[in-house]
Amino acid sequence: MKNEKFKIINETLSRNGNIMKVGVLCDIAGVSRSGFYNWLNSKQKRDEKESKDRKDFELILKAYNQKGYHKGAKAVTLCNGFNVLFLLPDLLFVFPSM
Repeated sequence: MKNEKFKIINETLSRNGNIMKVGVLCDIAGVSRSGFYNWLNSKQKRDEKESKDRKDFELILKAYNQKGYHKGAKAVTLCNGFNVLFLLPDLLFVFPSM
């Protein structure tokens, strides 16, 4: 929820002719100014995590579909065959429907 508020604040600040200040927008949204700046400065870290999660998802899906039948999360960790160690909590985070 805060993430969407921060996105809206950032979009508002990016518009041409904007006269509102960061503090006012944060007060209206009910979030802290320091939280907004922290969110703004951590964009690269979020993008890297999203990229890593996407790669993990693709590997897990490949292992899941291996051998032509569906299997549970524990079977994916044991038979992935891609020289990658998937921990069960990581599998359930990236692929929660298992």
